Amino acid sequence: MEVLSGGLNGKQVEAIEHFEKAILVIAGPGTGKTKVITHRIAHLIRHHDVSPEQILAVTFTNKAAQEMLDRVMDKDLVDRDSSLGVRIHTFHAFCVGLIREFANEIGLPRNFAIFDQEMQDAILVECIREQQTSQFNFLLPSLRDIVGSYKAKFGDLDSGITEFETYSGRKIKDGDEIEAILNLISAYQTKLDAHHALDFTDLIAKSVRLLERNSVIRERYQRELKFILVDEYQDVNEPQYQLLKLLCCQSENNL
Repeated sequence: MEVLSGGLNGKQVEAIEHFEKAILVIAGPGTGKTKVITHRIAHLIRHHDVSPEQILAVTFTNKAAQEMLDRVMDKDLVDRDSSLGVRIHTFHAFCVGLIREFANEIGLPRNFAIFDQEMQDAILVECIREQQTSQFNFLLPSLRDIVGSYKAKFGDLDSGITEFETYSGRKIKDGDEIEAILNLISAYQTKLDAHHALDFTDLIAKSVRLLERNSVIRERYQRELKFILVDEYQDVNEPQYQLLKLLCCQSENNL
């Protein structure tokens, strides 16, 4: 591996050079998992002639994505020109690109807005005040978890739901509480729709549904993405996992 193997131990080199089928790297914090990913990208390009456009690397924060991109473009790994085209994104940034390209397929304008956590909280507070209900005894992070979990799991509002569990493990069973939650989500979603806006939950959930329902788009991405690398895979939640499964070509097992 020449320069690529500098400062790497045997297990790291083994993971970097692995070419066929899926691979999972298990290691503690600060042990060089991100370094393995960036060196693996470089190895695929330099030693297997994989086109940069065929590689997708996803992570959770803009800082981590930028760090990964900077490392890949280091002249000692690949160099800027050879690495141009590698798709290195956060989960949300990848989904923004996907939805903007196919916005018409899900009834959105291409210039849809994205409401961050601060905007989401402001709208939730506004909806609670408008409903004048005392049903919610949650702090905003818990309420955000409830709304986001429901939207990701069920999509459209369903009055037939009698209980559900949030991603943080909170179980919602009380009938009056569920009814109040459905009313809140309906009011919240109405305000988002009025602004042609998506929140962070929508970005993942709508991407998943788009790929599930449109085989042409799904198969295009599966053809294009020969290798998918995930930083901090242990933090992937269920919707993100479903997204990865839909992007992977099952015959190549390329995650």
